[in-house]
Amino acid sequence: MEYNVFISHTHRDSDLAMDLARRLKEAGVNVFPVEKSLVNGESVIATVNPGLRDADEAIVIVTDSSVNSPGLNSQMGAALALEKRVTPIVVGIEEDDLPPFISKYEYVRYADLYAYIPIVARRRPRPAEQKLIQAMQLVFERNGNSGWAFDMEHSLWELTEKLPDKETVKRMLDQAPWYDLSLEDVEELRELSDKAGGWAHARDGKPVFVDRKAWKEIHDNWNDGNDDNWNDDSAGYHQNRLRQV
Repeated sequence: MEYNVFISHTHRDSDLAMDLARRLKEAGVNVFPVEKSLVNGESVIATVNPGLRDADEAIVIVTDSSVNSPGLNSQMGAALALEKRVTPIVVGIEEDDLPPFISKYEYVRYADLYAYIPIVARRRPRPAEQKLIQAMQLVFERNGNSGWAFDMEHSLWELTEKLPDKETVKRMLDQAPWYDLSLEDVEELRELSDKAGGWAHARDGKPVFVDRKAWKEIHDNWNDGNDDNWNDDSAGYHQNRLRQV
């Protein structure tokens, strides 16, 4: 499998991004199109770029014109929230002038790319299991469930199992307004689960990957013989959910 890199940069640094992308591609690294990865330097990003979500590593080009860019900094924050490997590429800034959030990382000078690029080319993508756990972790944390409570773990599985029937999933989501969850979230988790061949399950408060057969046994035991976790009305579902917690 190819190693996927996302190059975060502002419009002013597009030439640097294009040169870096060319050199990475020549080394066999898969690079998300740089014309789609640039950010508006003046504005905080509103949504996470799909290329960043799918990347194994985010390379952030930091120059004297972008070092204080709200857009670049917020995209770097998104990469960290997604638990991506983040590598700043520093151009034309002295070490003493680097802000702490850059200097604490193992940044690379642009002049030293000749040594860095072969290292990137030898890296391998994260396993599908890790990507699934990471995606579920983000959904859990967004819903104030960083401790991986079982009920949400199982409810998410029920949602993914209803796909590709999107209308049913939408109705189920509408009946559960206490979850900050979108159809896109469910589709992403289903895709990752299919690739990994299983699901993520909490043991001692920490997520681990279990294959599909083992997970179904856990799921069925947790249901205590009742597979119908979702009723047609939100009150009915909520009552059923409370009985199972």
